[in-house]
Amino acid sequence: MIQMAVNIFCAVLIIFSKERPDTFIATAVHWWIDRSADAIRILLFFEPWPATEETEKIVEGMQIYRHVLAVSLLIALCSIMASRPYFPDWSAILSAKLKAAGYSNAKYAELALTGYRRMVITVAAITFLALFGHPYDKASIENFYSSELTILRLPLLIGIASAFVLLAITFRRVVKNCRLPGSGSFPDDGFN
Repeated sequence: MIQMAVNIFCAVLIIFSKERPDTFIATAVHWWIDRSADAIRILLFFEPWPATEETEKIVEGMQIYRHVLAVSLLIALCSIMASRPYFPDWSAILSAKLKAAGYSNAKYAELALTGYRRMVITVAAITFLALFGHPYDKASIENFYSSELTILRLPLLIGIASAFVLLAITFRRVVKNCRLPGSGSFPDDGFN
């Protein structure tokens, strides 16, 4: 929740800087975008530039979009890593609730495996939407990159995706602790 609030705050600062270009915040945001543009381009190498002749407005919109995407991803990653100490407690709470609901060990492990799979699919879909869910036709590109809703969309999508990542890790731990036959073995990657 804090992670999403920080992401949205950063996006609102950028929107404010677009609306009031003569303020200190706008100057700071544009300085940050100019100085880190090359690093963002390298970091988001997989994020394609739409195939069109870019006007100055489109290029500025793309730079802002990519910066919000990069900041949102970095904040989400930090949030997930900071949550690691809570993973055992969350999986214990989920296991206790499933057992309290009267499910057998095999049934609640099956439910946890289904939850895990759904969370992974959802994270993949949201990530695809955040990274590649923008137009490629010339008529829509300028509208898309100049819209404030586009800037606010990214922190919301990344925040939702990081919440689903935390849920997937929790479900995964429950499944791993149940040792459900046929669930596959999860490698020991530090999230256990």
